[in-house]
Amino acid sequence: MSSIIRITLIFVTCILNTACDKKASIEITNEQAVYETLLLKRIGNTYTKYYLAKATENQWFVNNPIEQYPWNESLKPLGNISIELVKKLYEVNKNSQSLNWNPLITNSEFLSTNYVYNPKNTDPRKHCFDEDNNYRSYYTLSKVAFSKNNKIALIKFSYLCATLGGAGEFFVTFEFKNSRWQTLGVELLWIS
Repeated sequence: MSSIIRITLIFVTCILNTACDKKASIEITNEQAVYETLLLKRIGNTYTKYYLAKATENQWFVNNPIEQYPWNESLKPLGNISIELVKKLYEVNKNSQSLNWNPLITNSEFLSTNYVYNPKNTDPRKHCFDEDNNYRSYYTLSKVAFSKNNKIALIKFSYLCATLGGAGEFFVTFEFKNSRWQTLGVELLWIS
């Protein structure tokens, strides 16, 4: 009996050593790194659960054509970014897409794609009053636009159904500096 236990222990040890010898590699895209950075800054820690729509939002871009929005006033608070980066943001957000990302650092729970502010749901507060909801507030994210050198990122996000205020829509720019994404600027669209 003891020889069976010894053989089992040796076998398990060999398997663990082999598995541990291989370098674990987790690769995330720049877009996913920006999402992680944004939500970690918003939530403030890695363990608090938050809710996130499982699709990217694009309705703001449809309702606010680039020519009709006062971008000259908004570029400065966003870190004096170029209008070219804004054009890229509009380009990548022509359509709502599935949010192909599973957070590594933060603790999210995904809501269906119905929670994205879209043409079928013209009121961003529609789901706040659903009788069967088991959450309070939730986030929606746009796709991220990057500068030509991939050092500046621009994203739009929404925080909806906040119970004590704080809901709103925001643009945020990040700069890749010192091996991480750091906030460069914020433009507030509205807040409750």
